[in-house]
Amino acid sequence: MQKQERQQYIQTIIEQQVISRQAELVAALQAAGVEVTQATISRDIKEMKLSKVVGENGVAHYQMPSPVSEPNPVNQAAVPVPEINGGDLIKVKSQDQFIAVETVPGYGPMVAMILRKGEFPEVFTAVGDDANVFVVCTDPEAASQLAQRLLAIV
Repeated sequence: MQKQERQQYIQTIIEQQVISRQAELVAALQAAGVEVTQATISRDIKEMKLSKVVGENGVAHYQMPSPVSEPNPVNQAAVPVPEINGGDLIKVKSQDQFIAVETVPGYGPMVAMILRKGEFPEVFTAVGDDANVFVVCTDPEAASQLAQRLLAIV
């Protein structure tokens, strides 16, 4: 199957179903008769610029990117940043001005984005992979306070 056709299947599936993890997308594609691997889906997700958003039910799921429009600072400021759900986090460790957060698989990028864009002034930056987030805070005291805040959520 051609990549373009496979990506059309992916778009149709995520527009019709709540798909929270790559494994769910692989299973949905296989149920539609499309044989794929998780690695292929991972590349397709990046290429298609799919993002994870938190739905009304509180469950994060993939969605297609919004159509590109002219930036409007007023509208951008009004876009709410989702909150971190305690069910998304597994473990929090801190040392010096660094925090390591273990998340449910698939939630690392979303948690990192929330820490960067949310109400966390103590966060210098956060980088997330599939199930981990590395957070750099402004100083060791800020890291300790944020780690305690995150542990309270867990």
